[in-house]
Amino acid sequence: MAKPKVLIAEELSPATLDALGPEFEIINCDGANRSELLACLSSGVDAVLIRSATKMDSEAIAAAKGLKVIARAGVGLDNVDIPAATAAGVWLLMRQHQILSAQQNLPLHFF
Repeated sequence: MAKPKVLIAEELSPATLDALGPEFEIINCDGANRSELLACLSSGVDAVLIRSATKMDSEAIAAAKGLKVIARAGVGLDNVDIPAATAAGVWLLMRQHQILSAQQNLPLHFF
């Protein structure tokens, strides 16, 4: 079985990346570059990890066929279209600190 693909759209702490472990295929992308983001999302990712520069609006969510999780390292979900994510069945996670807790990593292990 192929490893789930996790798109890292912005710089995150090494501890956050280490928390994912070797079970995932990590794809790095510049989430602030709209065309690059849409291209990365359309490549078939299971999860995307963002901070504040990446805009996960309805267009981005629609481009990410099969997306299961949007995880936001930081406060608030202003940069995520919550109704579009909900309609697409995408889980939303938010963590004030960059290190995702074991509870927040749990949905990533359902791939």
